[in-house]
Amino acid sequence: MHRGFMPSRSLSRRDLGIITTVSALTSGIRPSVAEEPASDSRNAAEHAPGSKVSYEIDAHGRERLALRLDGWDTWKWNGHSINYLSAGTEGPAVLLVHGFGASAYHWRYVVPQLARSCRVFAIDLLGFGWSDKPLVDYSGYNVWADQCAAFLQEVVGGPAVVVGNSMGGFNALNMAARTPDLVSGVVLMNAAGRFDAGSASVTPVATPAQRSLWAGLQDTAGTFLKRRAIYLSFLVARDPRRIRSVLKQVYVGQDSIDADLVTSIATPAQNPNAAEVFYRVITASGESMNSLLGRLHKGTRVLLLWGSKDPWCVPANASRIMALYPEAERVDLPSGHCPHDDTPDLVIPELQRWVAGLRQARFFAGRAWTASMASNWFDRLRTGLGMEVEEPEPAEVGNQTLLSQLDEATTLTRTQRAVGFALCAGLGLLLSFLAPLFVLRPVKFAMVYTLGNLLAIGSSLFLAGPSKQWANMWHSKRRLATLLYLVSIFGTLASALALHSALLCILFIVLQTCALLWYCLSYIPYGHAMVMRFAGRHFDEAGGQW
Repeated sequence: MHRGFMPSRSLSRRDLGIITTVSALTSGIRPSVAEEPASDSRNAAEHAPGSKVSYEIDAHGRERLALRLDGWDTWKWNGHSINYLSAGTEGPAVLLVHGFGASAYHWRYVVPQLARSCRVFAIDLLGFGWSDKPLVDYSGYNVWADQCAAFLQEVVGGPAVVVGNSMGGFNALNMAARTPDLVSGVVLMNAAGRFDAGSASVTPVATPAQRSLWAGLQDTAGTFLKRRAIYLSFLVARDPRRIRSVLKQVYVGQDSIDADLVTSIATPAQNPNAAEVFYRVITASGESMNSLLGRLHKGTRVLLLWGSKDPWCVPANASRIMALYPEAERVDLPSGHCPHDDTPDLVIPELQRWVAGLRQARFFAGRAWTASMASNWFDRLRTGLGMEVEEPEPAEVGNQTLLSQLDEATTLTRTQRAVGFALCAGLGLLLSFLAPLFVLRPVKFAMVYTLGNLLAIGSSLFLAGPSKQWANMWHSKRRLATLLYLVSIFGTLASALALHSALLCILFIVLQTCALLWYCLSYIPYGHAMVMRFAGRHFDEAGGQW
């Protein structure tokens, strides 16, 4: 977001001396956050479906998070205490990442509404909000990407849509580039980040009123003076009056700038390590947006919700992102730098729509993958059975055979063919396995067994079509088996239904089984030859014994 700050170990003796000197110069600057009421309904807070999370109605009738001055839940990461909040029990996971100087509370209007259909998590980045503020290396900003990736694995339990504002948007992109398996989609709200050389026109120089105090000092101060100048600017920037002034520059809806928002920024900035963390963060440099966008995996879904009245991350930045990643979707909003808190009534429906669409897209992508796999399996099965994948050329009108006309009359899609094949083959195998239950009743046994075999053989009609199946059956290598099989089928049915002869039924079933096995072996390369060789060897051994 804007200018705010944090830590977990003491500063060095030299740094403490600097702070003491600067504090003496700025002794009149003290936080005075309680100068106006927080919310008109703090006493009527309603508990939300998340640990330590409660909702309230603000002065304008909008539902939002109730501020907790001691934070929400705590997660331990690399020995540091990380503050986060969660709400919602069903739906896709969504991780909300705040901007510079802000905290999880900055998503106060988004959380209650999004939690109705999603599992929502908002985290305080290391060095910000109610998380620890250790004096670690913030260069490259990868520490936050690693922190959020670990959070998704250990707390969320899997991938999530990552929504980031300002610096949080950069972090969302960095996560998607570094750990794509954990990011199911990226939403950028006025994302901060530098562009490579040649993109200078994308980020125009801000007017003096829009530039932060530390930015101007950083441009002119040397290395020795820079730290002291930034420390001083931090002490000025963390004053609630200064915070309110900065917010007014970047918010369109001034009604959202209330005491709770100012408190959520000013309170963490009182931490002893906050000034040093502030210095380390603003003097660090991350990967360029060009590089991050170039490293996104193909198919990564990206949404830009861009406040068109932002004086810092101007709309031209969004245009540059779209040029670098045309697959992204862009929605311009009449908002400032923080659309989610400035105009939440416009942001929330767009978020809900996009997340729902993302979920639906994954569902259909899964179905498409399944259909593709089924189609490949279908083709391999047809090829394995000696049935060409290509459909036969349609016969000329007037020269069509009965079978070709039947082929045209029974045209099915691949899905219909696969379903028909599976149903017939499955039912046929089921009847064949159930037939032994009627072994003491030869006639019923013969009928059930024969019907099962007919369905199993008939299932291949769905793969090849009537004419192709007929041609396959009378191929030279399976002609004899087909003839014997048809004779045995006819004999079995005649013995059961007309002659009522149990002995003949059994004999024809034996013939039917042998013919069916021989028929199936014809589809196995060298199947007949292997069986003949095996049988011949055993006959030779038996003859030798005699």
